[in-house]
Amino acid sequence: MNKKVLYFIITSLMMAQAAYAQVEASVDHANLALGQSLTLTIVLPDSGDKPDLTPLNANFEIYGTSSSSQMSIINGKTSSQSSYQITLMPKNPGKQVIPALKVGNDTTAAIPIEVTQGAAVSGKQVAGSHRELFADVSSFKQTTYVGVPVVISLKIYIAVSVANLSLEQFDIPNAKIQQQGKSIQYQDTQGNTNYQVVEQKYLITPTAAGDITIPALRIRGVRAGQNQRGGGFFAMMDQQPFVISSKPLVLKVKSTPAGINPMTWLPANSLNISESWSQNSRQVKVGEAITRTITISTDGVMATSLPELEFSKPQGVNAYPDKANSSDVIVGGKLRAHKTFKIAYVPTQAGKIEFPATKVEWWDLKSDSMQHTQIPATSFEVIGDGKTTASTVATNAVEGNKVVASQNTTTNNKNSAPKSIWFYIALAIGALWLISVLALVVWWRSRKKASQTPQEVINKSNPAQTVVVEKITTEKEALNAFVVACKNQDVQAMNKALLRFASLHYNRPIYSVSDIKDLNNSNAKLADLIEQFNLALYRDAQFGHFGEFAAEISALTIKKKAVKAKDKSLDEFYPR
Repeated sequence: MNKKVLYFIITSLMMAQAAYAQVEASVDHANLALGQSLTLTIVLPDSGDKPDLTPLNANFEIYGTSSSSQMSIINGKTSSQSSYQITLMPKNPGKQVIPALKVGNDTTAAIPIEVTQGAAVSGKQVAGSHRELFADVSSFKQTTYVGVPVVISLKIYIAVSVANLSLEQFDIPNAKIQQQGKSIQYQDTQGNTNYQVVEQKYLITPTAAGDITIPALRIRGVRAGQNQRGGGFFAMMDQQPFVISSKPLVLKVKSTPAGINPMTWLPANSLNISESWSQNSRQVKVGEAITRTITISTDGVMATSLPELEFSKPQGVNAYPDKANSSDVIVGGKLRAHKTFKIAYVPTQAGKIEFPATKVEWWDLKSDSMQHTQIPATSFEVIGDGKTTASTVATNAVEGNKVVASQNTTTNNKNSAPKSIWFYIALAIGALWLISVLALVVWWRSRKKASQTPQEVINKSNPAQTVVVEKITTEKEALNAFVVACKNQDVQAMNKALLRFASLHYNRPIYSVSDIKDLNNSNAKLADLIEQFNLALYRDAQFGHFGEFAAEISALTIKKKAVKAKDKSLDEFYPR
């Protein structure tokens, strides 16, 4: 009762003060919720003074100021008027007073306002309040582990015309913040009010155990004023800046479970591992490439946290792994990750090859327990052609990161420069012409020597290891060069090594990879790889089948040796 009497007395005094105040001050609305802003307007007739805003800092945050002026002439008398607009946001709820402000020798009247706690509730709770603007931050889960990301969603509900929306920068101690893509917009109905919703998702990854607080996120912008004066210039003048805030959100962060190695710990809501092969049959020929694809799919963890799987190589098989591909995506507010491994295998001898089971250990966040997911072991029967054995197959092992690749260029070895007609002319006209001819001969020989200088391809990671194309004299060396270039994913180096290999393999000049395609019309897979490689080579297209390409080219050597072995056995059976 006493508080009401006191508030009545203060209000009466301010009204009395307003009667004597010479500077007019007003607010666009005196009842608002915490987190909303109001605009204080001060009108200064015939005055060049500016208001002192210092007293406002005690209970308000000043988010912006603007000014305007107008001049009028009535019955020959000129008058001017200036207006100041100050955007304010209350710091605390309750009944408050915008204090009197000094403007030169004058003061404004104090203005009472009332701030409710309404901005602290969620979007669903304010559904029936018919508010024009509010912000809400939410998450599907409020508990997580250190290093396990949480998706939070910031939603801005808009029921009026607004522009220039911007989010103030924010920081979360003991957590990493990642914006996920661009904001999206859609329609939503809360109670009887239709809202345009702007939603932005963030990925919050805790770095320490304990509670972390997502602070109140503040959004600024401008909205159309209450006066309906049409569009154009008047609409621009009637725009009002605003600031809205969301409610802080607290997340509980737990430590890594006891007895778990943090370096190998893989937490997830779910994990699935799948395997596929390039062919359904479990029979394969010697030298025939087969590709194995393994994909790990998880819910609740980023792809960077997924392990690098290690695959054993059975005896009698060459393996050509590609670089793993990974991706993250948010679906329905939940983080999902995928990681795909591809390995091309080329059997080098007949018999049975077995691939052991692949097992992944992970921590189930739903049940807080360790789980195991695995791919069962599988095997293939390798059918040989003739007497092909491991000893007859080219070994594709390459020491270190030795880059062996060079352009297959053919240099026509020329004999010493033929006697020129200038030589005979020189004999006829004397010593002066003889000197000219000798100079010409020296120049010609130097040019010939330069044209025969072998081209080199230098390993950028180890310049000391260099191979000259003219020194590659065997298929094995050229194949090794191609395999290493594939491992380095160097398209230009692959082209050089491949042309050199093909020239030695087919014992004829090969000038382009298209020639290799023409010589292998029956191999549809190799033809497709060469087509894609050509696009990467000459049109800067993406090429991601390095392991498969190396396996297919290696298979050419294996098949060639198998044919030679078969022909040799026939010669022994049918002596000539």
